Order: sequence, then C-alpha cells, then structure tokens
Amino acid sequence: MESFYRPDGWLGMLMGVKLYIDFSGVYSYDEQVKKLIKELGERGKKVVSVTEEPIQAKKMTTCGSLPILNCHNVSSWNSEDIQNWICEIGLECHKDHFSEYNGRLLVQLQRLRQEAPEFFYSSLKQDVGLTRLVDILKFTEALDILL
Repeated sequence: MESFYRPDGWLGMLMGVKLYIDFSGVYSYDEQVKKLIKELGERGKKVVSVTEEPIQAKKMTTCGSLPILNCHNVSSWNSEDIQNWICEIGLECHKDHFSEYNGRLLVQLQRLRQEAPEFFYSSLKQDVGLTRLVDILKFTEALDILL
C-alpha cells in the first residue's frame, strides 16, 4: 500500500460519494456537527403522525371459578385451573397438553417468551401442539392479559 495514496478511477468515484465527518477530536466538534446537520438537511425532521387508535385489551370474564383479569395469584393455580383457563381462551382442544402445567410453570413460560422467544414459539408448536398461527396468537394474547 502506498503512503498518502489518493484513490482515482472507479475507487475515487466511490470514495467521492462517501461523506466522512470526523468526531474523533482532531477537528472542532461544533464544526463537525454543522457539517452533519447540513448533510442531513430535512431528513429525519418530518413528524409522522400516527392516527391509528390504540389497541384495547379484550376483557375475559371468568375461567371456571377463576377471574382472568386481576388474577395476581396465577402462580398458585393448579393443573385443573390451567386447563379451565385454556378452555376459556378458546383452545379447549389443547387442554390435555397442559395437564402437567401449573401456575408457576405458566409464569416461567411467560419468562421464557421474553428471554428466548424462538424457543418459546417452537415449544408451543412441538410440545404443546399449537401448530396453527391463530391458536398461537390466542394463547400469547391471553398470556399477556393474564400476566
């Protein structure tokens, strides 16, 4: 490589379109900010208004004898409570897959969703049998409302 090489030809053309603004401290910070603002121009200044209405949570009334909303004792639920909840959210055909689940496991399942989403969704498909997208969406929405 040559010292002080200045690119020419196609490389010079490519380098000519690349803007370099040095914030390393060699040049005045204020001057570099001015260059950046000038280069950006009006890009990023436009305010995009979102007129979409916020999504409201769907209220679910009961699950057997257990209230779905404001149920802060989910971790104390037993297997039967979980299966009742599964029926209430419209996934009754999958309730047998939840026979080994209790409230603590349901809380851990929600944590798993946050910490390892890919594993969470593949487990729903393989271990719990939620293969249809609509069933997965029902389950995750209900889980969000519950926890």
